[in-house]
Amino acid sequence: MPIQANLLEQRISNPTSQNSASPIRVGLTEQHVVASDDNAIVCVANGSQFLYFGRQDFIFAKSMDNYCIVYFYEGNRVKKEIVRITLGKLAELLTGANIHRCHRSYLVNFDRILSKEGNAQGFLLRFENMEEYAFVSRSMLHSVKPYLVN
Repeated sequence: MPIQANLLEQRISNPTSQNSASPIRVGLTEQHVVASDDNAIVCVANGSQFLYFGRQDFIFAKSMDNYCIVYFYEGNRVKKEIVRITLGKLAELLTGANIHRCHRSYLVNFDRILSKEGNAQGFLLRFENMEEYAFVSRSMLHSVKPYLVN
């Protein structure tokens, strides 16, 4: 179950959770970002409900045509939601953080990578508390290589 709207209101009204210089944008559009800093809350329309998650809680997303499977942390648990949004639109919502496309079908938060496996033929990215993984395509390897060096 997605984070409820009243939790969003609590996070917005809590001044310690936000940078006071950051503008807050609240609206009823289908997809939007509530604040512009790295602690921003992303809102994605999910049918007749809205899915809210913090930008810092995002793990990765996998594309399926006009839908995405979005993995994110809610508390200490990993949540998985299918939402009707393109990966490109989701990438636009998640700009400003260490989140990048690493494959035609994957958008990854590079701060959440637990381990990487592979070689020049391709990489698999693994995440904490998850069996699912993301791929790095050979064509995108040169652009994400600086984030994979550890």
